[in-house]
Amino acid sequence: MKQELKFMPFGEFLVERGALSRQQLFVSLVYQDTRPGRRIGEIAASLGFVDYERMLTLLGEFVTVAIIDVE
Repeated sequence: MKQELKFMPFGEFLVERGALSRQQLFVSLVYQDTRPGRRIGEIAASLGFVDYERMLTLLGEFVTVAIIDVE
């Protein structure tokens, strides 16, 4: 069985995990559009949608890569 990895943007991950609502994500993305170089998590936290500590925890979960032993 072939497993495919699918890319999920961090903002969608935050919505899926219940950290942001769709509306909060949209507001964050609009804000990001006017401030190039700022990350969506940083923006959402600065707008008060989620606290920085939770954002760091979620970011850690997002970037964690599962290692599978194929032997």
